[in-house]
Amino acid sequence: MRGLLRIALSGAGLAAILVPLHLLKFGQPTLDPRLSWIISQRPLYHEEFLNRKNWEVPDPKVILTDAAHQKKFPTVKMPGTYRIFCIGQSTTEGYPFYPRAGYPEWLALILQDALPDRRIEVINSGVSGSDSSRDLALVKEVLNYQPDLLVLYEGNNDQLYGRLRLLQGNLGWRFGEFLFWLDSYFPAVRYAASRTPEPPARPAALIPLYERNVRQMVQLAERRSVRVILLGQINRRILSDPSSPPPYNRILRSIKSPNAAFIDTGRFLTASGQCRQAVPRCLIDYVHPSILGQWLIALAVAHGLSKLNWIATAPHWRWRRVRTESSYLKALGVTDDFMAKAFVREAEGLGADSGKPGDLSYYILTGEHFEKGVFLRSLADEPAQFRHPALEKAALSYYDKTYPGKKAEFKKLLTPF
Repeated sequence: MRGLLRIALSGAGLAAILVPLHLLKFGQPTLDPRLSWIISQRPLYHEEFLNRKNWEVPDPKVILTDAAHQKKFPTVKMPGTYRIFCIGQSTTEGYPFYPRAGYPEWLALILQDALPDRRIEVINSGVSGSDSSRDLALVKEVLNYQPDLLVLYEGNNDQLYGRLRLLQGNLGWRFGEFLFWLDSYFPAVRYAASRTPEPPARPAALIPLYERNVRQMVQLAERRSVRVILLGQINRRILSDPSSPPPYNRILRSIKSPNAAFIDTGRFLTASGQCRQAVPRCLIDYVHPSILGQWLIALAVAHGLSKLNWIATAPHWRWRRVRTESSYLKALGVTDDFMAKAFVREAEGLGADSGKPGDLSYYILTGEHFEKGVFLRSLADEPAQFRHPALEKAALSYYDKTYPGKKAEFKKLLTPF
């Protein structure tokens, strides 16, 4: 009896501290709400009845959408439809061009043109910040929605949640569910989590865990007669030296299955001739593809599928119908205004490390010309968003080289630091 009383009093004391913090919204804006989903096994999709039809709709706190790109799909697949789910992290979701220009959105348009006689659905289930442990649960979920093909882009994030992932058994998932509950009710937990030190980079134990996760994804798909594309990871080092693949790509290449195939994304990008001479042209930072990079990944998947004869045999592929990159940009709604807003949103998060590879100030000096142009225009339109000396220095340097003699004019647009 005394034990129960002690537990009740402890619970009351905890509530007395946390509930006021919750009501005051203490620490609420400090952490991406996706984190609580990533460390749990909550489903990504829920069913809604819209326009006399049942749809699977993604959690809006997890996947970004807009009016034209809601990323929902019919619960029951229409007869004759070939359904593809693309699963992975920020590259798949399309950072920072979400929700319009991840490689799955490009792939949908390419397949629509190249295979006009087939009804094909491409569903972007990428979640920024996810890893192979979380995506294993997502694969189990989407296998209930009658997929014909899974496209997996796994690896670059697998060191992010090292300590938690090493507890991956039932205890680990239950801990994740507990944190999900706490995050839902007590924003103070987000405040504390945002200040927790990151685990050591790439602990050796995580590589076998990654391999087990990916192999289990392939096995689960095989049991449902679902085929799998394993996309090779790309980053600046891989594009600079394709002959030296990272451990993730070596693992993906080693997976042998009649229902699974590896596509060497990095080799395709370098072979295109558009990434070899100026590597950063295909990336906006060390790891995330530029608009050009996303377009080339989609082409790599489409060409890989045509060689595999999984959707249709070679004579059915009408490559002459595939349009130019600029034509698809227009179809996707990726306008200058959209690009500027995407870069403004991302630049707001610049931190003390700005100016090092992986940040937008680095990108301004090395990225693709079109994207730099609209970013600089947004910088001029909304200078208050960019109060960081390293970013200002990089922007002014680029602007001076591109528009000689106008550096002073551009500098007047910037708010003094």
